[in-house]
Amino acid sequence: MVENFTLFSEEQGGLIKLVAKNHQYLGVNNCLEAVQNIRENQGKLGVFWHTQGSGKSFSMQFFFQKVHRRVQGSWTFVFTL
Repeated sequence: MVENFTLFSEEQGGLIKLVAKNHQYLGVNNCLEAVQNIRENQGKLGVFWHTQGSGKSFSMQFFFQKVHRRVQGSWTFVFTL
């Protein structure tokens, strides 16, 4: 949890610590499993579905940092808001 599911964000009141919620933890781990099996999945990773206000941006940051730390390779992610 500390290594892959904790972020710090600068907000108007100062620096805050963010920890993943259960749905983010499960979703990121499922996506990581799909990345590790990308050849068997024929390049398809699936859909990471979120509703409005559920922390999509933070989930993607958790995912990016976990891939960079756990999966070998030269990964490039494009993230737009």
